[in-house]
Amino acid sequence: MRKYKMKFSAYPLDYPLGVPKLPGYVVKAPRISQSSSDAKKISNIVGASVGLENNNALQRAYGEAIERYCLYQYNETNFQQHHTNKTDVTKIFSKFILYDDNQYCDKNFPYRKPCDTKKFFVVLGESLLNGSQKYLPVDLVYPRHKKDHQRIDSMNPSGSASGNTNQLAILNGLCEVIERDSLMCAWLTSSHFYQLPLRFVKDASVNKLLNIIKNSKLNLVIYLVVNDMNMVTVVAVLTSKTAPYMSFGSAMTLEIIQSIKKAIEESIMIRRSQLILYEQDNNKRQNRKEILELSDHIMVPTNKTNVAEIKRTMGNKLLSFNQYRKILSKAPVSLYDLLMRLDQKYFEPWCVDIAPKEIKESGFSVCKILIPGLHPLEINQNYLHNDPRRLQSFINTSVAVTRVNKFPHPFG
Repeated sequence: MRKYKMKFSAYPLDYPLGVPKLPGYVVKAPRISQSSSDAKKISNIVGASVGLENNNALQRAYGEAIERYCLYQYNETNFQQHHTNKTDVTKIFSKFILYDDNQYCDKNFPYRKPCDTKKFFVVLGESLLNGSQKYLPVDLVYPRHKKDHQRIDSMNPSGSASGNTNQLAILNGLCEVIERDSLMCAWLTSSHFYQLPLRFVKDASVNKLLNIIKNSKLNLVIYLVVNDMNMVTVVAVLTSKTAPYMSFGSAMTLEIIQSIKKAIEESIMIRRSQLILYEQDNNKRQNRKEILELSDHIMVPTNKTNVAEIKRTMGNKLLSFNQYRKILSKAPVSLYDLLMRLDQKYFEPWCVDIAPKEIKESGFSVCKILIPGLHPLEINQNYLHNDPRRLQSFINTSVAVTRVNKFPHPFG
C-alpha cells in the first residue's frame, strides 16, 4: 500500500529576551479541504513545542499539529445522523451530561440540553475496559466550525492524542484527561498541591534544565498533585520579578521524572508565548496572531494581585524525602495499571479513533479519550458544572463540597 505523503512543514522557534533558549519548533499542517470540513475557512493548523533534546521537541510539535489536523475533520456527511425522542437522547447522554437544569435554563448558557434536540450526529466509540462499542455525540469529540451552530455539552473531560502506535496514543490521551481533572480538582478545593524540593530530583536532564533556567535569572518551583488514584500530575512554575510574573507548565506521564522534565519545558514554552504577547514593538506585533493560534493556554497572571492569589491557593506545603519516595512507589507503571485504577473508581474511559485515512497511512494513530465523571478543565468559571461527587472523592471526604475556589485558574 502506498504511503500517503502529508505536507507538514517545520520551522525553528525564535526567542525573545528573557526566555531560556531550548530547541523549539513550529509545525504547520496542510490546509483542510472543504470536502473534509464544514468550515468555510480553516485557519492555519499548527503545533509547537520546545524540549531539551532537538528530536523530542520536533516530534512533539509534529504530534500537536497532527492532533489538531484530525480534530478539524468535522463534516456532517462523514457521520451517522441520529433521529430520536427525548427519552432516547437522555439514555444515550446519561454518562456525558455535565450540567444541571438551572444552568441550561440560563438564557446566556452556551450549550443545549441534549434532550432539547430531535436529531444529532454520532460517532462510534469503544470502551477501553471491556471493548464494548457505543455511539457517542460528535460534539463531544470534534469542535464545530459552522458559525452560530450551538454545541451539545462540549465541556466534557476529554483529551486528544497522537502516537506512532495505537497504544501510545491511548496512553497519552488518558494521561491528558487525568492531568486536567487533577489540576481542576486541586484548584477548586485549594488542596493537594505539594511543593517538591528540587534537591530531591536526581536526574541529569532535569539538572541541565535547572541550570539553563538559573542562567536566565528565573526561579522555578515544582508542585506535585496526587489524586485519589495515586496518579501524579507535575506543575512547573517559572517566576520572575517582572511581567509575566508566573508561567505554568503541567504534565502527567507514567514516569514522574519524565513528567517533571515535560512540565518544565512547557512552562518555558508558555513564558515565550507570554512575552511575545506582551511585546509592544510594532515590528513584532505580527507574531501575536500566530502565538494565539499556537497556544491554547491561558496567558495569566499578568499582575501582582493574581500572583498573590495563586500563591495562596497553591500554598507552601513541602514534601519530605520519604513522602516523595512513597509517591514514586505508588504511581501507576503501565497502561493496564492506569485502566484498572480508573475501573476501581467506577470511571469508564471511551476511545474514538479520529485519524483520517491520510494520517493512518503516514503511520500515526490519533484518538480522542473521554472519561465521564472526571472534572473538565473549564476555562469559563461561570459555567462550572456543579456535581460535587468528584471533588468529594478527590479530597477523600463524605461531606458535600459546597465552597470552591472561584479565582480563575492559570493552567492551560
